Amino acid sequence: MKLLIGTLAGLVAGVAIGLLVAPGTGSDTRRNLANGTKNQWRRLWGKANLDEDPWAEYNERKAMVSDNATA
Repeated sequence: MKLLIGTLAGLVAGVAIGLLVAPGTGSDTRRNLANGTKNQWRRLWGKANLDEDPWAEYNERKAMVSDNATA
């Protein structure tokens, strides 16, 4: 029982710290999580376009953040 409680507490603490140190705003982070979850479900159930680059959106967002940081 103590192992389960410790594991759950560690999971919650890890998520909280991850959200606090995320490089985007809260609304951006929530939108990214929602989109990522939606994309994973589509991929899992075979509804995603397998010909497209799975990293394209990530690379675009990374470039946007980089451009905003230097501006």
